[in-house]
Amino acid sequence: MNYTLKVVLITIISIVFVVAVGYMGYVLGIKKTESTQTTSTPVATTNIVTKTSSSATATISSVPESSPTTSVSDENLIKQAVYDKLGTSESDIKVEIEKIEGDYAKGYSHSAKEEAGGGFFIAVKKSGTWKVIADGNGVIECSVIEKYNVPSTIVGECYDSSTGESKTR
Repeated sequence: MNYTLKVVLITIISIVFVVAVGYMGYVLGIKKTESTQTTSTPVATTNIVTKTSSSATATISSVPESSPTTSVSDENLIKQAVYDKLGTSESDIKVEIEKIEGDYAKGYSHSAKEEAGGGFFIAVKKSGTWKVIADGNGVIECSVIEKYNVPSTIVGECYDSSTGESKTR
């Protein structure tokens, strides 16, 4: 099987999987549980989400206030990183987080107005900042996954462009 045909087949399989997972979640009404990151300083703080459209990241910073300590969930920060990466907002794109494992996350996004279509994303958290390292509806390059040490429980298969083959991790 030649390289182009492999890439096309992997892309088609990826699209079908993403659409099927999204549709099943929609039909079954599956809700994701949020993992939260709480500040533990003795001074009450409020977490502020800061987004930068050029870097496609979302960070939190704390400022003192008079009310009790609040928290911002990793899920919300990941969603913001996806919106920033895609140059859009919650009103246009629906982001579903499939799994958060430590400093790694995976999920998919699709139009907020339609249930069909969309693509996957992989995000990592470095120094409190979530960053989308891979997205789309094609293959995931092994070099990107290896650069960020993404666990196989987040990405189980990737495409090795140096060999032209898919690799099970």
